[in-house]
Amino acid sequence: LLFGGCLNLSPSYAPPPVSNVMPLQYKEEAGWKTATPMETLTRGPWWEAFGDPVLNELEHKANSANQNIAVAAANLRKARAQISVARSAFMPGVSLPASATRSGVEGSGPQTKYSIGVSAQWELSFWNALPAFEAAKAQAEATAADYAAMRLSVQAELAQTYFQLRILDVQHSLYESTIAAYAKAVQLTRSQYQGGMVTLTDVAQAEAQQASAEAQLAGIERQRAELEHGIAILTGQLPSSFSLAKGTLDARLPQIPPGLPSALLERRPDVASAERQVAVSNEQIGLARAAWFPSLSLGADRLAQGAGWYAAPLLAWSVGPSAALSLFQGGKTMAESEAAWAGYEAQVASYRQTCLQAFKAIQTKWQWPPA
Repeated sequence: LLFGGCLNLSPSYAPPPVSNVMPLQYKEEAGWKTATPMETLTRGPWWEAFGDPVLNELEHKANSANQNIAVAAANLRKARAQISVARSAFMPGVSLPASATRSGVEGSGPQTKYSIGVSAQWELSFWNALPAFEAAKAQAEATAADYAAMRLSVQAELAQTYFQLRILDVQHSLYESTIAAYAKAVQLTRSQYQGGMVTLTDVAQAEAQQASAEAQLAGIERQRAELEHGIAILTGQLPSSFSLAKGTLDARLPQIPPGLPSALLERRPDVASAERQVAVSNEQIGLARAAWFPSLSLGADRLAQGAGWYAAPLLAWSVGPSAALSLFQGGKTMAESEAAWAGYEAQVASYRQTCLQAFKAIQTKWQWPPA
């Protein structure tokens, strides 16, 4: 038992490097530090740094009512439950079988038989229980990172949509005042035309300016409606029943320290999730290798049988081990092992690509190196 509990057929795991040769420095920056992942660090209500009470209320609604966040939370609970499912393989199973039958043949009276007992079975999963348990833990950690990524994605999308809507509100107010000014200009130009001071072309030009501004205002109103509908979906509400009053852009921009881009890279949950998926694939290799080993089980039964509930029962018991080894499956075991290795290599490539995309996003959005 001690030998089986310590045996893990999965390859020794370490997070794969992003590239075969890691640079000593960036070409844009003289020095850099080795990343220390902090994707589990609590971010808190970061949107409150903008100081907008309407945005704060919308973010709280999104955290509690957004359906994508709800799906990610349910997946996380499911993944954590799978850890308990995998842990159950280390424990024996106990059942209580019971039956009662009444039968007979022509020429004789019916007979009643019953049986009741206790049965215990313990499959000594030396080879596959530990990889399955480790894979379940890694999958739960990856799902936790996915949940954090979904929450952050929804929160960021909501904040961006809200600010875009407030910018349109400012533009809407500007165009309203512009249209009012153009309307006065049209009135004045018509009066000047009636007095013979300008031509009809000048009147048409003034009217065209007003019509162009009105058309642009209609486009702004359409864009605002689309953004308002997007905010409704993000906060788990029907667009037909949601409206957001026009307002001004009162948010203050938080101070961004120069060292923030590298810290953001360390806190990206998508990178953490990709790395944990590599660990899951690594344990899948151990599960595929387990098919080469026999399955061992230890069973025990205690059974009482009789011809009636009132009669003295016949007690029987049995206990003993059993083993089974698959000798031929048409190449299935070999193919599953190759598939597991291919899945591992695919996850490694996916992890490296995620890291490269993260580096690209940091350098592009924050104009690396920081000033």
